[in-house]
Amino acid sequence: MDGVSIGTSYPLSHSLRTDPPRVDVSDRIRLERLKTANGAVKGHEQAHLSAIGPYAQGPVQYTYMIGPDGSRYAVAGSIDVDLRPVPGDPAATLRKARALIRSAYAPSNPSSADMHVAAAAYRMEMEARRELARAKEAGNENATAAAIDADTAGAVRAPSLREAVPVPGDPDATLQKARTLLRRALAVSDGSFFQSEVAVRAYRMASAARRELALEHQLDQRGGRLNLTA
Repeated sequence: MDGVSIGTSYPLSHSLRTDPPRVDVSDRIRLERLKTANGAVKGHEQAHLSAIGPYAQGPVQYTYMIGPDGSRYAVAGSIDVDLRPVPGDPAATLRKARALIRSAYAPSNPSSADMHVAAAAYRMEMEARRELARAKEAGNENATAAAIDADTAGAVRAPSLREAVPVPGDPDATLQKARTLLRRALAVSDGSFFQSEVAVRAYRMASAARRELALEHQLDQRGGRLNLTA
């Protein structure tokens, strides 16, 4: 796999994507929603950029919509990334894979494209570790140990199963907690992240919290607010 993209798109209703808009959606509401989308998308991509280092294959690419005021507002964005290993240098490949994983999970709400990049980078990391292990077996123990020690310096503490429990009555806090647990598991990345029970529980926590938040959002819409995901 050579180049793929990380990024996000903001969920806007069909009424905000058409020109002209439906008559029952005011320009003021359209402008407010487009400003919200613009801030969310640009914040998401900036989080990627802050963690990706030299592995971005160009600047952020945005998809824009024109608002009622004539200004452009970003409603989607992506960054092309290079998922190829560093030829002949498994230690550099390991560092690259970890940077890509950190970048994929840098936003507070990773998209499906971000998760795809994280999974691919994780596989690249595992292959680099296997290459380092083979080099160690071949007799390059000192160099390999130094590379691994340098790469794992400052590693965070691995999350435990006791931590993978939701915050009672607070799906938003539960979602943030689950994301933190996933990031910690990725930072440790001991070779069993995607199979670890902690990661599975954290992912389920996040999914359940998102469902609760979505239900709250739907109930809010019934109270008279605009539904952006129709």
